[in-house]
Amino acid sequence: MPPKILIADDEQKSVIPLTAILETEGFAVEAAADGQKALDLLTGPGGDEYAVALVDQNMPKVDGM
Repeated sequence: MPPKILIADDEQKSVIPLTAILETEGFAVEAAADGQKALDLLTGPGGDEYAVALVDQNMPKVDGM
């Protein structure tokens, strides 16, 4: 199974190319459009399977800090 990466960013213009690059390199990528969704993914079932989370600081609902 490829390493999982979470991208938490509300700007699709950043998420789309980053996802394409990481998937080309063999990573499994999941994206969250706001901080709350990212927290839900990280603390929910399978949340401990992410190798890394790339997080934008300025997002709606919950910020990246």
